[in-house]
Amino acid sequence: MNVTLTLTGRQTDESGIENITETETHAEYYEKNGTLYIFYEETPEGTNATIKNTIKLKNHVLEMSKKGAYTTHMVFDSAHDFQADYQTPFGSLLLDIHTESVTCVYQDELPRISAKYTLRSGEQLIAATKLTIKLRKE
Repeated sequence: MNVTLTLTGRQTDESGIENITETETHAEYYEKNGTLYIFYEETPEGTNATIKNTIKLKNHVLEMSKKGAYTTHMVFDSAHDFQADYQTPFGSLLLDIHTESVTCVYQDELPRISAKYTLRSGEQLIAATKLTIKLRKE
């Protein structure tokens, strides 16, 4: 199903400064065997590079993958901490992911996913994040 995807991130850094980012784009959404899949592409500002993104949710475990100029596979699961290698054209960053919660509720037959997590690199806090993923029919 073709949908409009809105990703909203509220990141708070170690000094307490909050940064809000929002992306709205066309996406493809479907469910199969109890797993939700969302596929979309993005082009980072100031580049011609296309990044293919996959969001997968099953049993309150959220996975987000990027392939292209930026590559990563991040897993958000409140039962376990994970590490992700975030590769960019400027180098690679090893991230430690600690997930507080992942929730999914349905509105108008489409999921609304929320995740609350922290990202660290070594001992340094990169951001405490609240992520919201909303879908609406096109």
